[in-house]
Amino acid sequence: MSVSFYRITTWTSSANCEAEQSDKTFRPYVKPSDILGVFTESLDSRFDDMDESFRHKLLDVMKAEDSKLKTFIDKAQLEAWYRTTRDCAESTVANAYNQITKASETVETATNGNGSAKLLFTRRDDGSRTSLFGV
Repeated sequence: MSVSFYRITTWTSSANCEAEQSDKTFRPYVKPSDILGVFTESLDSRFDDMDESFRHKLLDVMKAEDSKLKTFIDKAQLEAWYRTTRDCAESTVANAYNQITKASETVETATNGNGSAKLLFTRRDDGSRTSLFGV
């Protein structure tokens, strides 16, 4: 898939910044269909100082990527892949959170040598320690 990472991150960050400025809403998820058409008519203000011919070429590339993204959405069921991936990520985070919360009374911490990382452990019935994250 060749839809540019720049385009997705720029759209996400600009959408989140606008939302934070307007009503403090946070949108952590961006559906592929929400990105369609972004930066195909005009570019971000960061490109204002660049040569006009470069900006036109960049717009042409963005339109070509937009077309390819639409194909992925329509034919490769990208929206379904997005939903499945999001659901799996949410489930993984919820399970990890539940595991930490459930074991919160028996959690021990260990810090690495320079103190920059903290590991969470819980005690097993046999007295041995196990990481809550399988590390």
